[in-house]
Amino acid sequence: MISSLELAKLCKVSQGTVDRALHDRPGISIKTRDRILRIAAEHGYQANPVATEMMQGKSIIVGGLVPSLNSVFFMDLFQTISRKLDALGLRLQVSSYDSAETCLNVLTDFAARKSAAVIMVPPIGEDWTIPSPVLSSMPVISLLHSPDIRGLHSVHPDEVRTGLDATVGLIKRGHRNILLLDYDSQSPANIQRRTGYEAALAKRGLTPLIMHKSQMHRLLDTIEQHGITAIFCHNDWLALETIRQLNAAGLRVPEDVSVLGVDDSPTFTSLCDQVTTMHYPAEDIAEHVTAILQGKPLKRRVKTCTWVERKSVGSI
Repeated sequence: MISSLELAKLCKVSQGTVDRALHDRPGISIKTRDRILRIAAEHGYQANPVATEMMQGKSIIVGGLVPSLNSVFFMDLFQTISRKLDALGLRLQVSSYDSAETCLNVLTDFAARKSAAVIMVPPIGEDWTIPSPVLSSMPVISLLHSPDIRGLHSVHPDEVRTGLDATVGLIKRGHRNILLLDYDSQSPANIQRRTGYEAALAKRGLTPLIMHKSQMHRLLDTIEQHGITAIFCHNDWLALETIRQLNAAGLRVPEDVSVLGVDDSPTFTSLCDQVTTMHYPAEDIAEHVTAILQGKPLKRRVKTCTWVERKSVGSI
């Protein structure tokens, strides 16, 4: 990587001429500009981000906030968003938090540093809000669900629809005794998918049956007692854990029990490409996020999760 001074020497021009070429400013010929840009590309020149921020009068940093850096789903989602931000000349910096208080401290720090925006997976299960000076200083975007905070942008799919469409997909394949397996957390996504699941069953006169991950030691007994033929899992990792438990007990998937997950994140599918799932619209979420940052929010809603046919769901 070379500096702008070294680039000027290679091009045999002044640093001022290099600056005009790199920032598309008047005062030089098209031929000179093209030559400087070509030589810059050949030698891997990259502008100093601090200098760029000073010249533009704004930060290129977009903050990211997640409750855990160990979540493959969160990291894949932010990676998808990061690629879109790169195209806008923005850089994503992700931090984690362990409480609503920590989350707000980091959020306030991003605002104090005049970050271009913050994209966050918001805290759940705690009372919290975002001070209005923070919200007025930069766009703050919530993923996964919509906290009731005025001025906060929310970008996520309709999770009631996720639960509904997943359950209807299993019903269309002949399943009637469908178990919902989710987490103990009362996250909005958990609650909303459960609502969709229950609505799909109620419409057809079927009985819902819900189990949390902490109760999985009773999974085999529940399957036998209720004649379960399909399990709708909150995400692909839980689906994989379920499949392993079923296989260890001698049950075949999908011949004996079908298993459906949610997410279809790239890292998971690179490790296990057999789980039938509901694809989470990460690319579309990234489109909505970048549109907000450009001051042109999309008028349409985020796309819904869609069925991806693989090997873990069968018809009966």
